[in-house]
Amino acid sequence: MLNFIFLLKIKVELKNEKMKKTILLFASFLIMKIGVAQTNEDTTKLNSNLTFRTSFLTNTLGYEKVFTNNFSLNTEVGFTTGSFGFQTNPFSNVQYSTYLGVKLESRYYYNMERRIVKNKNTKNNSFNYLGFAINYSSPIKYYLGQNTDFSFHRSNVSPNGQLLFTPKWVMKRNLVGNIGIEFGVGASVVTDFKNVGFLPNLTLNLNYRFK
Repeated sequence: MLNFIFLLKIKVELKNEKMKKTILLFASFLIMKIGVAQTNEDTTKLNSNLTFRTSFLTNTLGYEKVFTNNFSLNTEVGFTTGSFGFQTNPFSNVQYSTYLGVKLESRYYYNMERRIVKNKNTKNNSFNYLGFAINYSSPIKYYLGQNTDFSFHRSNVSPNGQLLFTPKWVMKRNLVGNIGIEFGVGASVVTDFKNVGFLPNLTLNLNYRFK
């Protein structure tokens, strides 16, 4: 019995070593592919990319797929911290509202030729675009108690989540390396599937492009 356990342990360790080597090889291959893709990027046209975006209260991961010379489709998943407050005693229970969301956005880039002719920095799709986004968010509340234990509850404010339709204008610029910034304005039609309202929309994101 002891011999069987010893042999089983050796076998598991060997499998773990092989798995580690496989993971390291895959990671190295992925890094090389991303590096080559970044080095060979043609900055005179749009390039598909995987991007992490962050702002004051929002963090998302998105993939932009280019279909034509001027048109792309961007999909994102992430979360936004909507609000926080105290319940009864500010030192006993703290309430955070976090929205988990999915976004689909069409983008039409309209000033590519002008920026290229003026020899502007066009890395990482640094152009202006007109977009139309559809965003669904489902609110989840985080409760932090005095014993630092977490609990999760669906919001009573919008139990069915919210759906937003947003036309917008956005300016994208590259800062350094694969880090860029986005600034834009727009207007949103928002509904919780019971009521409909209108909201101004401001885009101010710091981006990191993986590919």
